[in-house]
Amino acid sequence: MATGTPPPEYEGYVGILPVVPAKSNLSTGAAFEPMVITRLERLEAGQNRIEAAILAKGYRLAAWLMEVGNDRAPSERYMAEAAEARRDAERFEKIARGILESLKNGTDFDESMA
Repeated sequence: MATGTPPPEYEGYVGILPVVPAKSNLSTGAAFEPMVITRLERLEAGQNRIEAAILAKGYRLAAWLMEVGNDRAPSERYMAEAAEARRDAERFEKIARGILESLKNGTDFDESMA
């Protein structure tokens, strides 16, 4: 089919959309055109909302990266915090064992820790 020739089932084109089927009257075509335009406007509005949401997330991510950028990598920071928590846990475990030992032996806690 040549590009300049409209398909036989349509009388004509309005813009890029065929809007008037050959076997219908002009009032059907006139009603069809606003419906198509309305749907296209809704699609465009939906697309704009999606693009705005993507941009907003991108801006939030960029702001977060700028905020964290000068800091160590988050994984390094979490590993350092975990190591510190393990050291604290070991220290508290040693203290707890000392308390239990002093209770078991009937000695003073400070003496058992010395």
